[in-house]
Amino acid sequence: MVQQRSNLRKRSTQEIERAANILMVSVLDAHFRLTKSELRPNEHHNERGIDFSIEVQRTTVQTTEGLPDPASKRTLFIQNKGTDNKLYVRVQGPNKGFIAYPIDKPDTLSYLAEDHDNVCLITVCDLTNKSVYWCPIQIDYNRYVEEINAIKNGSRTKGKNDGSIQIRIDPKRCLWKNGKAKTGGLGLLLKDVEVSAQLIFTRQLQERNRSQIGEDAVAIVVDHSKPLLEQLYHYMMERFGELHHMPSEFFTRSYPFRLSDSFHPWHDQFTLTIDNENLVELFQAVKINELGKLECTDSSWIIGVTKPLEKIRYILRCLSASHVFYIVGHKSRKWARVYYNVGKQCACVRCQIERMDFRGAFDAMSAGVGKTNNLQLMAYSHYKVGNFIESAELLEVANVEHGSNHEWSQHVLASYSLSKLRTHLRTNYWGKQSPTALIERLAMNDVTTIRMSLPKDKNSRFHEWVDKGRFHSETMYELYKTVSKIRDHYHSQLQGGWSSNGDISDLIKEFADLDEFLSKDFVYFDRFDEYRQIVDVFSEGLFASHAIGGEQKSRLGHFDDWLIKKLAWNSDPGRLLKHFHRHHLHEIQYKSSVSSGEPFVVVLLRILADAKPVAKAFKKLFGKTNTTFIQQYNNLASNLIVFAAISNISPEDVNLIASKLPETLRSNTLLNHGFVEQIWHFIQRKGMLIDKETLKALLLIVPKSEKLHHGDLLSALSKALSPHAEVNLSKIEVQRFIDLTAGKCPLCMHEHPIEWLIPIHRVSNGEGRKLLEQSITSRLRTNFRPELYYAAVMHDVLDLENDFFDWLLIDAQPVADQPSFREAMSGEKDKRRPMLDMFINLCFKEGIDLRHEKFSVLRGFDSYYDWLLDMSGFNYSQFNVKWVAAHQTVHYLNEIRKHGIIKDMLSEYLKNRRDPQMERAFFNLYRSQTEE
Repeated sequence: MVQQRSNLRKRSTQEIERAANILMVSVLDAHFRLTKSELRPNEHHNERGIDFSIEVQRTTVQTTEGLPDPASKRTLFIQNKGTDNKLYVRVQGPNKGFIAYPIDKPDTLSYLAEDHDNVCLITVCDLTNKSVYWCPIQIDYNRYVEEINAIKNGSRTKGKNDGSIQIRIDPKRCLWKNGKAKTGGLGLLLKDVEVSAQLIFTRQLQERNRSQIGEDAVAIVVDHSKPLLEQLYHYMMERFGELHHMPSEFFTRSYPFRLSDSFHPWHDQFTLTIDNENLVELFQAVKINELGKLECTDSSWIIGVTKPLEKIRYILRCLSASHVFYIVGHKSRKWARVYYNVGKQCACVRCQIERMDFRGAFDAMSAGVGKTNNLQLMAYSHYKVGNFIESAELLEVANVEHGSNHEWSQHVLASYSLSKLRTHLRTNYWGKQSPTALIERLAMNDVTTIRMSLPKDKNSRFHEWVDKGRFHSETMYELYKTVSKIRDHYHSQLQGGWSSNGDISDLIKEFADLDEFLSKDFVYFDRFDEYRQIVDVFSEGLFASHAIGGEQKSRLGHFDDWLIKKLAWNSDPGRLLKHFHRHHLHEIQYKSSVSSGEPFVVVLLRILADAKPVAKAFKKLFGKTNTTFIQQYNNLASNLIVFAAISNISPEDVNLIASKLPETLRSNTLLNHGFVEQIWHFIQRKGMLIDKETLKALLLIVPKSEKLHHGDLLSALSKALSPHAEVNLSKIEVQRFIDLTAGKCPLCMHEHPIEWLIPIHRVSNGEGRKLLEQSITSRLRTNFRPELYYAAVMHDVLDLENDFFDWLLIDAQPVADQPSFREAMSGEKDKRRPMLDMFINLCFKEGIDLRHEKFSVLRGFDSYYDWLLDMSGFNYSQFNVKWVAAHQTVHYLNEIRKHGIIKDMLSEYLKNRRDPQMERAFFNLYRSQTEE
């Protein structure tokens, strides 16, 4: 029998869920921190039933049968459950030998196992015993299929009609047992993750292959007696009548693009290869000038065609929207350019939002512009700014109209989007704000049921493609495959390899196809984790390709405005910077492109200039309920300023951006701490180009705005200001910073570390410096903190005072039986002590002889530290060359260089082996000598 916790009141479901998530955070953090994986609690709950996601990064990349190894990089999703009942192994019945746990909603199992394109686990927390188990549902799902179907059709065994289902958990699948890490648990979990990943990729490949088989139920009849242009126009109108974008595979397999049943047209790198040579010749006769004016140079193609140029323009727009920019004849290899993207800037609300002109978009929304003449466009516009209730209500009405008008493609797309909106409504509104009736109506909107009820149509295959979410799974498959090739190319060229391929064009085309489909056909998908993963894979491929050596023919030569703005919309600053640093880029090359609209710098300047009026318009429209837009707005601004920081924009643009920051940060805007965190990256990288007065203005508003209370920002500003010798903060200005660190801050209600005064010392005058030194000294005497004293001496704020130094020595002494943090969390022996490392670094800086008897208390703890304390007298038969790479500070390197035996031993070590870490350490140590 399961025993209840009798000594406590029965907790609510919400309390149990909260306790389970707290336990899981500590368990996952303990297991994955040391593998440098990223744990992300699903704070916004945009993904159904997902509580946590963890990025698991592997170092090896292999391919099998053309598939990228799913173990090379993946995101692990976890649905976490909790119970106050003790979990136990059943000793009899159908679950004998297993732990049984009830799942209230069986369709959740189907979703995680069959519809999710990432690895998913269900974890169960025994809160009484502090134990955590997992179920690899994608591996075990088949054992539940029969029972789930019985629940759905009402044929389940009598007595089991509560609608729940028992999952069976192998007791070996345990991460945490009685409050401690379970030995071997993480390794077994990672094996399950790899098996699940292989199953997912196999399923995706099968779905992809199935989607390429067969034709639509209703063929499009083309009158061959009419001119070819008329035939093509009629065919494209039938295909694209309701749509803006359609993948080429859905319209190129029929006449007039295809003549022979044995030939299969292919679309590669924006080029469509067909076997209808007459079609190629027709497009060769079409000329497009710079203003978008069309001309047919061979009149024989337009004889008998009414309004031929209008029809050509429509065909070209359909092809360009589907990213067919060139058409090539299979046999003749003749080609024609069909790219057509000439037109005035669209002023609709949706396009204003996509251009990030939120001020204009909100003004139009407030005035009700377009609310009656294009319901679907307005619904999509509200969705893009996070106003999900208004979006759902508008889209419901539009969807009824689509059904009445027999617009089956739009009916399927709108039904799919409504099903996605239901998730947003359930997770972004609660309490009195929850639109319960609307959510219940949308629950009846089953896309598959709607699609199956439609009459057979010329676009039936396309409808199934949407319903099954293949636009996502097929794109993910292609991106993984292409990024795997780019990654291989990147690592190959590091070793001197060379390659010529079209991988970067394939990468951009695959993402552009999906982006065009979602944006122009109003598909609600870009706010879900599946899409964010696509963007992450895409951005990794871009940065990896850009990092390939310039002599390679197949690389991304520069980032243009289209790429930057797409990443700004859909990525996040942390991911962008991660890919930038992972590929050891110093700077990205940027080139503005006229066809991509406004330069991204202009967009960023508008966001900064409009920050206050946008905040005012937003509050008028949404009040305080729309937190989704605030997050999106900050993300956009943060991503754009990150690109400004890491790209080679001009000094003039750098100063234009910086000049807008003081007023923007003073104002009451929607921009919050997340945006400020990225400003310091911008100042850190571009500060030396920024005007002194702008930098000083930014520094002086820090104490006045709680948004700017950020230590890294202070450091970046003071470093940028330090070359300007005439910049001196007054005594009054310095006192404001001292007050900022004196107890609880009245603005943000946090206590700020006194270390924040150290960078201020660098840009203060004589009186100001004295104030700072006195304040830090007083704080140390009242409450000695070794980290503060260390930082003050290292930055020349304080001298090496004897009493403070002796106190630091006491704190630096290692205790033999006291485990380090790393050892406590991983269980592995670890004798590194950060405080001792800091103490030695300080001594190296100050030229203190560590062989003095005074430091004997530090000896004998570990050979590594014995070597640091006496490099000249150390017994080098016990030397480990890896020690050289442990700390690469200037002072460590300077001390190591004094001892020639270290260079000899390191050279000998590297003579017959490859070790990138030690090669880098050798270069850092001796590069100046090599250059000389």
